[in-house]
Amino acid sequence: MLQSAVLKVQTFNYVQFLQEIASEQQFEVTYVDIEEKTITGKCQCLVQLSTLPVAVCHGQGGTSKEAQTEAALHALEYLKIMTRK
Repeated sequence: MLQSAVLKVQTFNYVQFLQEIASEQQFEVTYVDIEEKTITGKCQCLVQLSTLPVAVCHGQGGTSKEAQTEAALHALEYLKIMTRK
């Protein structure tokens, strides 16, 4: 399902989709909000996937939630690349 998903749709819930994949594939997803803002004043977040190897992806946005959403999108893009046949 991930391979056929269009990941650049505004209304798509990346955080929920990543959690569904994690539950199905039995790995943990951990979000870590970074206290420091970017140079441009945006919130930052890291998402860690307990896959083998462990993956960490970065996101940024106007709010903490937006940063988590972007981090989830980047994690989904990473998983899509790593699971291509």
